[in-house]
Amino acid sequence: MVNFESAYRPTQHPTNYAPPLTTLFCNLKNIFMKKIVAALLAVALLFCSTSNGYAQKNKNKGVMFTTSSNEALSYFSDGLIYYDLGQNTKARELLQKAIKQDPSFAIAYIHLATLASTPGEFVSYMDKAKEHISGANEWEKLLYDYTEGYMTDNSDSRLAVAQKMTTTFPHSARACFYLGQAYSDRYDFANARKCFQKAIKLEPGWPTGYLALTSSYIFQDPKDFKEAEKTANKLVTRQPSNAAYISLGDVYRAQNNLKKAEQMYSKAIDEDPNLPEAYYRRGHALTFLGQYDQARPVYEKAAALDVNPTGGRQFIAFTYLYQDDPTGALKSLENDLQNITPTLEATQRDQFKLELLTNEAMIALHTKDATKLQEIVTELRPLTENQGLQIGTEEAKLEGKEAILFWEGAIDLLNNDIEGVKQKAGELKTTMEPVKNPQKFGGYYLLMGRAALLQKDYKTAVTNLEQTDKMDIYHQYWLAKGYEANGQNDKATAIYKQIANFNFNGIAYALIRNEIKKKI
Repeated sequence: MVNFESAYRPTQHPTNYAPPLTTLFCNLKNIFMKKIVAALLAVALLFCSTSNGYAQKNKNKGVMFTTSSNEALSYFSDGLIYYDLGQNTKARELLQKAIKQDPSFAIAYIHLATLASTPGEFVSYMDKAKEHISGANEWEKLLYDYTEGYMTDNSDSRLAVAQKMTTTFPHSARACFYLGQAYSDRYDFANARKCFQKAIKLEPGWPTGYLALTSSYIFQDPKDFKEAEKTANKLVTRQPSNAAYISLGDVYRAQNNLKKAEQMYSKAIDEDPNLPEAYYRRGHALTFLGQYDQARPVYEKAAALDVNPTGGRQFIAFTYLYQDDPTGALKSLENDLQNITPTLEATQRDQFKLELLTNEAMIALHTKDATKLQEIVTELRPLTENQGLQIGTEEAKLEGKEAILFWEGAIDLLNNDIEGVKQKAGELKTTMEPVKNPQKFGGYYLLMGRAALLQKDYKTAVTNLEQTDKMDIYHQYWLAKGYEANGQNDKATAIYKQIANFNFNGIAYALIRNEIKKKI
């Protein structure tokens, strides 16, 4: 399963099933924006004068960052250190200072885009990067093309660009990292892992490879928690940092050693008491230790430090789900929608509402409250359409349409309207046909599988559910339910055991964890 911890996302897209448009923007934030844990580039920088100004070059990577301002370069270099370590608040501040010094600094806009808190902000920064990309060097142009691939949800284009990165810059560990990420996006985890391992060989002192490889061992099949621990410990030894402590804490959490995980996250906080990412992680460890009253103020602190409070507010609501109190979770989310939304900048309000309402929709779906789900979907529809318009690509608009089709199909499911479910699922599949994402039909198969379960056609249910997203914890939960209903208890139990101690936070896991623990 993949980590869905939206405030600090060091892995891939959501593990929980979310409507695809929400998934698209989560991809923008998760897959690329907040998971890039690349290098400390300022360690071995060379500043060289050229006819176009100044450039930053690491001779080991052959990658240059070009700007007309030495001051902009300095801010960018410092910002990239924090960016690469997932310390997004500090990274944003420094990257914004860089573009103030040089408004034509294309690559600074690209990195700021990947830290965006809304689709509109992402598109705005990418537009600025595009405006100035003609004067950039080859690496910067490739990075722009790679990032643009998330706007169209096109895994084919990202892979092609990443392959060109490694061909053009064969000694670049960073290029290897991007190629590994492109393979991960396509669920080609064997090749992804090879890329992360090659990044380590190319630059043994560079933290990115270790962080990416550790994450791969934790979340991607075949999982290997011992190798994850070994890799994380190598990084802690080579380059102790908040990112290294957080990575090792994640390993301990995967191993269900929650107390040691909490100690690692606390150590990261001690290193930097203003780092929201460490507070989020400590909150997760406390949550899975059952210390909900202690976890909530930690999440409050994280949200207060973060540029966007969405993650912290969601995680607080999830603590009630872990306490088998969906009413309390809904109340928490509703209170935040009423009280937090007015305090946000206008550009953040819609995204905040969309994400919290999506959590409410998941709760209503899972608790089989069709009336509540219909009420929520009515609120979600304009927000979802607007998000597609903000991103502006045809793929985003199609995924916005699919999002609503999925929820409408879910309402039909709760109302036992099998024909309605099949109709919505068919429309959903047709809608997503043009999108080049290997998981584009996950919602279709989930709806069809659950419809077959209602009809007690367990063989058909399993056939459909086996084609859902294998990295999606909610899909896997329903596959296990299908196996169980079909008498394939060994397969069901194997999935339940894998999920039971997943220990990585998200709405789906919060909804199903207690039920699964009772089963095993």
